[in-house]
Amino acid sequence: MIKIEKINLNDIKEINKILSELGLIPYPDFDLFHKSDNFLCLKVVVDKKIVGGIILSIVLDEAEIYDIFVREKFQREGIGSKLLNYVEGLLLKMGIRKLFLEVRASNHKAINFYKKNGFLKIGIRHNYYKSPLEDGLIFSKDLRDA
Repeated sequence: MIKIEKINLNDIKEINKILSELGLIPYPDFDLFHKSDNFLCLKVVVDKKIVGGIILSIVLDEAEIYDIFVREKFQREGIGSKLLNYVEGLLLKMGIRKLFLEVRASNHKAINFYKKNGFLKIGIRHNYYKSPLEDGLIFSKDLRDA
């Protein structure tokens, strides 16, 4: 059974470890996110172990996903979709209407996940990512249509 809970400061080391394992950038100043009402930081727990999470910012009636992640061995089990659906429900209750994200143009696995979950590509940020230099694709989802 999976649980979705707020990330607390004791989780930061494990969250950053998961991000690193997945080739994502860890958050050295996670405390900034944790203390702000403009961020939503949730973890997914399976059998008392953190297996994933989501970090997003909220401004007015829009939100932007910074990272959504699931440990490699727990991927393809629907955990990411369950987390995303849970978050979308929370955001709707908060009056959030649009959800945005950016993804590397070469990250086909993530692009397919977002498309499967109702996101539409709305733009490109040329040379947005560094190391290696790469375009960022911008996706959005109108939560009122979900």
